[in-house]
Amino acid sequence: MKRFLPIIALMTIALCVKGQELTDQEAIIQQCIDLPELQHHFPRESNENFIPVHIMQYPMQFDEALNVKKFGVSPVFMSREEIYDNNVDAYFLFKEIDGSDNGGWANFSFYYNYNSEKQHVMHVSLELEKIKGKWVIINSDIQNF
Repeated sequence: MKRFLPIIALMTIALCVKGQELTDQEAIIQQCIDLPELQHHFPRESNENFIPVHIMQYPMQFDEALNVKKFGVSPVFMSREEIYDNNVDAYFLFKEIDGSDNGGWANFSFYYNYNSEKQHVMHVSLELEKIKGKWVIINSDIQNF
């Protein structure tokens, strides 16, 4: 039994370290919500604090335990109906995310000022490359409407 303890300890450490790493999907989503072109469109509360990022659970569905943060908090995941019923002013709608060994892409729309007379949407396509274990945007196409 004593000789199995070091093996069990090493496996536990490996699982803990693995649990702290972002999955490819999480890392790509993090790149999307951190995209510099979006930063000045995130809404703020009256005290100037940022409102948490909202992600519509349509057409893609995400695990709400996704290891992604913006402004120090996890995103709020809502159905299409919840987004509309709660008058969410800015949200992400992810259409496609894919990441393989070295390359990936993301297609999404970011809606902002949704509750104003001048609603906006940005359609974003990103091409990413995994360099030394980190996802980096190598090409982007951003259309603002």
